[in-house]
Amino acid sequence: MSVIIKCATKARIRILKGGWQVAEDDDESKYVKNLAVNLSIVGSKKNGYHLLMEPKGCFVADSHYESISEAKKDARDSLGVNSTDWV
Repeated sequence: MSVIIKCATKARIRILKGGWQVAEDDDESKYVKNLAVNLSIVGSKKNGYHLLMEPKGCFVADSHYESISEAKKDARDSLGVNSTDWV
């Protein structure tokens, strides 16, 4: 699998026991941190694409998509990444 595109952003991340998730807008828990998040989209047309998400200090999580545009849309919807942020 080759790296197709990358970007970095900041997001409110809720730290969980053994994991993490993007925090809801109204989540004011002490477990919510504003963290740098590295993102990559890797894959191929044949096998699909993975959006890799790695908040600083947390493990990498991924989601599978049929297209790069679907992965970008999810990054925009969940983390606020603009299409111009990708390189």
